[in-house]
Amino acid sequence: MGKGYLKVQTVTANGGVIVPKVSITVLNEKDQVLYELQTDDTGSAAQIALDAPDKRYMEEPNPPVKPFACYKLLARAPGFTSVLYEDVMIFDTTTSILNIEMDPVALGGEQVIEKRVIGGHKLYETEEPQQVQAGIPESNPMARVLPEVTIPNFIRVHLGREENTQAATVSVPYITYIKNVTSHEIFDEWPEEAIIANVHCIVSFTLNRVYTEFYRKRGRNYDITSETYMDQKYVHNGIIGARISAIVDRIFNYYLAIVGHKEPFLSLYNDGVNVNIPGRFSQWGSFYDARDRGMNAWQIINKYFSQSLELRICNNFGGVIDSYPGYTLTQGSRGEAVRAMQLFLNRILGRYTNTIINPVDGIYGPQTANSVRLFQQLYNLPQTGNIDRRTWFEISRIYAIESGLWEMYSEGQRIGVGQTPPTKVTRLGDQGALVVELQFLLDFIAMYHSEIPFVAQTSRFDSLTEQGVLAFQRLFNITADGVVGARRIDGNKNLSFETH
Repeated sequence: MGKGYLKVQTVTANGGVIVPKVSITVLNEKDQVLYELQTDDTGSAAQIALDAPDKRYMEEPNPPVKPFACYKLLARAPGFTSVLYEDVMIFDTTTSILNIEMDPVALGGEQVIEKRVIGGHKLYETEEPQQVQAGIPESNPMARVLPEVTIPNFIRVHLGREENTQAATVSVPYITYIKNVTSHEIFDEWPEEAIIANVHCIVSFTLNRVYTEFYRKRGRNYDITSETYMDQKYVHNGIIGARISAIVDRIFNYYLAIVGHKEPFLSLYNDGVNVNIPGRFSQWGSFYDARDRGMNAWQIINKYFSQSLELRICNNFGGVIDSYPGYTLTQGSRGEAVRAMQLFLNRILGRYTNTIINPVDGIYGPQTANSVRLFQQLYNLPQTGNIDRRTWFEISRIYAIESGLWEMYSEGQRIGVGQTPPTKVTRLGDQGALVVELQFLLDFIAMYHSEIPFVAQTSRFDSLTEQGVLAFQRLFNITADGVVGARRIDGNKNLSFETH
């Protein structure tokens, strides 16, 4: 028997807002209480040690015992729905990171316990080989739709097979998605070069799905599924390995491409033991190549793929924020990139502390570096005080969320959400500024309530917007007909909707 470790942070708004003072109860599978914890002002709880099977079971295919132990966590905080996580996986010698997403209690709702089962690992399950869709080559430059390869802010993940239209679809921060998939495809204890090789394949596969709009051009409102039948193993709200997390932070925007082709390479892979298709990357093979043969990540990749590949870096990040300038910002740096980061940090840190960078002058001095360290502490990044790709991306992502919150609190200067509610009924097929307002409000609410899907602000009341309205109506006990009209402005000047 070995020991593994668990690190917990409590958040809301898709990881954009920290929830402090959350009570955490840790139980074993027999419901015996092992720990009582509370998160601090940064939403973090003290790391704890838990029993786990010996690490040797993560170093052999088809082990005689499960290579991880499972525990339960109950999270409770006033004003939020209590959450019970089951099958929290703990591995010997490694640290599992669990970001607990807290949803506010709906107005007039009851304080219930939501159950989330997050167990399951691909290398301890019966594997189905990834399918290549009939008639679509593995790499077809004419299949692309997007003009440029872009790192998206969010990945839309369908939690089931494509034919399962009843399965939920969720929006997941891109880097969280890559870390989650890697942590459920391979083991955190593996050699670093094997992990790097696997991350390159996972990133390339993901970006190929996004770039070619594989599912969206088939009429779906998501980018990828959670099933290995067609895609990769994703477990919603699942644990993340600490070593995997640190490696992904370094290489999240490196992807494979065939020389002369623009699109990310569709890097199909299998475990290499139970399923071993020639021309595909072998996960267990990468483990033995790194541990026993001393091969580096690039040698491992080239061993399994016959195509002429190259490793590319994408600094084009999605969302409303300018892309990374291509170099790390440090003390002494100057210019518009520094000015932008100072502005973003002012807004983000103003929620939690009295730390304000004043003025926003475009000069990276000691105060800016201290604010960067504080941000890195809050969002589980190495506390270097420098803004590298990973820190830039995270500041940009959190700022995009904070911008939405500030616009709401200031009565929406950007989109004109004011004190007078609209009188016009809005429904499927409508277009215009009122629909943009509705879509913005739905996205704002969706940051706090995972039951409501994110919608694109297109100014068109499309089927995705209707799905968002229906989810909102069900959540707040309003007749679910997908039609929206103004009802009232309450004493806090918050806009609410009702159906007609």
